[in-house]
Amino acid sequence: MAALIIDRLNDDILLLILSYLAKRTLCTFPFDSYTFFVSWWHENIGTNAHYVRKMAIYVDFDSVPTLPDVLFATENIISLEMPARAPETLCDSVEDNMLPTIQNIPSPNLTSLCLGYKGRTHACDDLPSLISVIRSFPRLYALILERFKPATIDIANYPLFTSIQDLTFNVTGLAATDLIYLCPNVTSLRLSLYHPHKTGALESRPRWRGPSPIPRLTLTILHMHARNLIVSLLEQQALRATHVRFPMVWNFTQDGISTTHSRFTRIFDVLKPYSLYLEISATWHAKLSDRTGTLWQEVAAAAPHLRALVLDVNSVDDSHPDGEGPQLWAPPDALVAELAQLPLVCVHLKADPELLERKGDADLLRLRALAAFPRELAEAVPTLRVVGVSDGWGRLEGVRSTRWWRVERGSGDDAVARSLVELWREDGERALRLVQNEAFCASDLDGIYSEKCRYMGE
Repeated sequence: MAALIIDRLNDDILLLILSYLAKRTLCTFPFDSYTFFVSWWHENIGTNAHYVRKMAIYVDFDSVPTLPDVLFATENIISLEMPARAPETLCDSVEDNMLPTIQNIPSPNLTSLCLGYKGRTHACDDLPSLISVIRSFPRLYALILERFKPATIDIANYPLFTSIQDLTFNVTGLAATDLIYLCPNVTSLRLSLYHPHKTGALESRPRWRGPSPIPRLTLTILHMHARNLIVSLLEQQALRATHVRFPMVWNFTQDGISTTHSRFTRIFDVLKPYSLYLEISATWHAKLSDRTGTLWQEVAAAAPHLRALVLDVNSVDDSHPDGEGPQLWAPPDALVAELAQLPLVCVHLKADPELLERKGDADLLRLRALAAFPRELAEAVPTLRVVGVSDGWGRLEGVRSTRWWRVERGSGDDAVARSLVELWREDGERALRLVQNEAFCASDLDGIYSEKCRYMGE
């Protein structure tokens, strides 16, 4: 109840309360669970600002003059967010003239920095100043840039940032991605590019990375026209990635089988991943079919060593009252045969419908198809060791919504036979993470075959 009351307080009341708290009380205040948003300042907030560990600041013109007073009083923050405000507000966000203030805050242990550029009156194109800010925090681990559109500079003249491992570019300009060159130890990269009318020469971009792949890569888009830009950039960079995630906005497939765009093959041919997270929107699919498409044939040709797959299907039942219209997605019969073309070790099928209640026999048929999927896949894919299914109904009914199984082989005359043993959810998820690692070997999964991983009921 206390958390709900705090959530209802506006910023000036909350700051007034905090300014009068004793130091011991303020130190124990749960800032980690309640994000501390600051829109404008109480005159006493600087007194206790050095006890704050996480700050999310939405900047407007009125608060800019007092911003240095608050930030210079912080000494122990580990996470600073200055994201862009919503477009309907009258306030701008981070501008280049704020960077010196951020650079000089006395918090050497800062590990996470989020800067949202959305100013409408000042150009935000000072990449050298941003690099100076980054250099001020030697322990910076995660850097998030939103709508940052700098001018191109010679990035090779700047030092490397070896501490940064998590990079996010949210609708940034092409030149902003040059920062990847300065971060050789990145393990997670999220990439979304702004699509201007003139994108600049791709061939002038510095090479991001050597022969070692990026462990985790998420490719998202805001404007559909940015897809070609991202694909061309990846091809120019010859970037490899171990685990790749495609949000559903790429719209590669609507049924899990048939591909809708040739870009999929182009990206896989460059990245050569071992693991794929593919989101599918089946909302507008008029009628599900079992036709054999070309999607997984193309994946098998472009990434023949793909061993981990998460197929996340967004399915909404918007059928008409008379029974016509779209149906809820269910795994087509041909899907198992298509996936059998790949040496998959772990598969997680997430098919959570956005429904409030079941709707008759059609839903029962769908649930039966989902229930049969693990066994059918285990019989068709000889390399499969772990399989998980999420159907959503369990969550609605208060039971397990995600179930995992290990695949056990027979012995002797039944060596070809396959059987399933249900696992605890944590063990199934751990197995998926192991398979997604580039250095994965089959023996890494030996631990899930112990009796302590067998699900015994809850």
